[in-house]
Amino acid sequence: VQTCALPIFQLGLAAFINRLGSAVLDLYDHWLRLKLAFLNTPIGSVSCGPRDFWPANLAQGRAILSGNFVLNGGKISIGPEGNPWAMASPNRQFASDLHGFGWLGGLVVQGPEGCDRALRLVLRWHREFGRYNSFSWDRPILERRVYALACHLRTLAQIASDREVATLTRSLLRQGYYLLGAGSSRRPERAAICALSGCVLKGPVAERLRIRALKSLVKSLPKAVLPDGGHISRSPEAALDLLQLLLSLDDGF
Repeated sequence: VQTCALPIFQLGLAAFINRLGSAVLDLYDHWLRLKLAFLNTPIGSVSCGPRDFWPANLAQGRAILSGNFVLNGGKISIGPEGNPWAMASPNRQFASDLHGFGWLGGLVVQGPEGCDRALRLVLRWHREFGRYNSFSWDRPILERRVYALACHLRTLAQIASDREVATLTRSLLRQGYYLLGAGSSRRPERAAICALSGCVLKGPVAERLRIRALKSLVKSLPKAVLPDGGHISRSPEAALDLLQLLLSLDDGF
């Protein structure tokens, strides 16, 4: 009996810890909402559009315009005006790619129609997933989404109303602050993305985000990049990823 009870107890404890962690993160999200609500964030405060150094997937952008989301994890058909956030994803990888906004670059380069579609999709995401949840705000997904938004926010803001721009800027600020509070994993990459968000937005709140992120970047970068110039993981992909983020940050400055 004792040997069977121990795994059950451990499973119950793990579930309790996961729920407690999720509750803490939810409270942190509410605190960020209140903080930004009482701070002065000017409407229309987009200062620049840094270059996205990841190549845009043009075929993917055209498919979205025709009503099809074709991502690494599969495909869903939503029609020209459909809402992918209200549909079940075929698998977890598809949902991760969808919420990571990696498709944004390929859509905005399709011209006015693509930019308008991108704006509507981003605003719908904010309405349905703008509050913290354990999946769409998971750090790897959040990291990709904040980077994509930071690089393409100015393009979206040019066709958005003042109210929509205010929604987009506050959303990026909150996600940037949330990402900056992540753990030690990929700290220089996440610090670079948060600093980029601080460059894209004007105002004292964005400036504080930029300063905090840069301090974290200066501290963590020498630990990630070895004296010979290689990434500590010895992964060429990880080195390229970090280099592209730093290039975007340099472009933002």
